[in-house]
Amino acid sequence: MLYFDCDYMEGAHPAILQRLMETNMEHTYGYGKDAYCESAKAKIRTACQCPEAEIYFLVGGTQTNATVIRGFLKPFEGVIAADTGHIGVHEAGAIESGGHKVLTIPHKNGKLEAAAVKHYLERFYQDGSCTHMVQPGMVYISHPTEYGTLYTKEELKRFEVRGGLIPPDSIDSSAVISWDKQFEYEANYAKNLSLKNDLNIFLNVFRIIFQRNKTDYGDFVREPLNKERERRV
Repeated sequence: MLYFDCDYMEGAHPAILQRLMETNMEHTYGYGKDAYCESAKAKIRTACQCPEAEIYFLVGGTQTNATVIRGFLKPFEGVIAADTGHIGVHEAGAIESGGHKVLTIPHKNGKLEAAAVKHYLERFYQDGSCTHMVQPGMVYISHPTEYGTLYTKEELKRFEVRGGLIPPDSIDSSAVISWDKQFEYEANYAKNLSLKNDLNIFLNVFRIIFQRNKTDYGDFVREPLNKERERRV
């Protein structure tokens, strides 16, 4: 039987225990300065494709979450999480003890959805008292979630872009494109920011305006974005 309650329910894999036995009597500097830690850091840099990264090892997930959140947020900011998120239901107030509120919003199968986060932010900044409230400064996701569900690459990309970044007419030759297709273009745009791409979009917009070559939209009616959001949430 497989248990998903907690990663502390069992000991180490036999191969890890064997390796510990083999290296047990070696004399090392410790405190993260030994050859094994340096080797692990190199592997992490390679996996993250970030050779200049500074790697620091912490003793557990709670300590890591608390350290990162305190490091990134200003004193008046909080972190958005699903109402089932690990930092809100399983870390015994470790985040709040550092002075940062966990701002929970409804989940879907344990996962946050980009549309739900955007909706929360829109409502927050429309509130006339928002300057007197804890400001949202970060989004926290668990992968896997407390439900054991996993985010797809598309779901994660939706946290990176905001709809309407670029005019759809300037990126596709079709008369009308779907929201999903526009999102695909915008995600690629956000990933590959460059002056060249901006100039191409700028020039395409002017070309479309002066040529007036996109006036026939046929029978296709694109679903309003707010309806598309409701359907996804």
